[in-house]
Amino acid sequence: MTQQRLILFCSDVNVDLDELHRTLRAACDLPGPAALEVDEIEGPESLATAGWTTVAVRPGKSGQDLGAVGRDLDALARACTAKLREDVLAVFLDHLSGFARACLQSHGGFPRSIDGEAFHVLRQAAIWVDADPVQLMRFFAPPSRPNELQPGTDDLSQVQLSGEEEKELDAEPDEEDHFVESKLRSAREWMERYRAAKKR
Repeated sequence: MTQQRLILFCSDVNVDLDELHRTLRAACDLPGPAALEVDEIEGPESLATAGWTTVAVRPGKSGQDLGAVGRDLDALARACTAKLREDVLAVFLDHLSGFARACLQSHGGFPRSIDGEAFHVLRQAAIWVDADPVQLMRFFAPPSRPNELQPGTDDLSQVQLSGEEEKELDAEPDEEDHFVESKLRSAREWMERYRAAKKR
């Protein structure tokens, strides 16, 4: 599975995929129709509810590298907006490098673009289109490796914690923790007294 993703979010529920395919090839100066594949996919719920169509752009049979297409993202979004006469948000993400680029081209408006670390780019892209950032980030989650075993809910021994989670686990108890612990101890003592009294 490719480690690169190129997704177009179009503010139209009826996108002509053939027309969009021709526009992409012309905008990126690609040799033939086999260079890229274009498919409508199910996108983040918040965007779908708002009437956006999500289109995945994938390498075709000729094995076109999406990185070259991603570098022309501004021109690509501009061409798609001109052809569709609708707003287009184009997002390119490379999971290996952690680099992302996003461009929002509004029909009749000024373009907005950002590139850099994937987390910040996706968060900004979500703000541009009033989408839920968490949904957008999950949508761009890295693909799982082939034959990769996922830990079951009853076997958490292989679960890896992030650095922040490890810090939280290793942190020294503060006053609030001590207060809660004392209340729990007191509650246990009262429960033991209550049970002892019932036995008499």
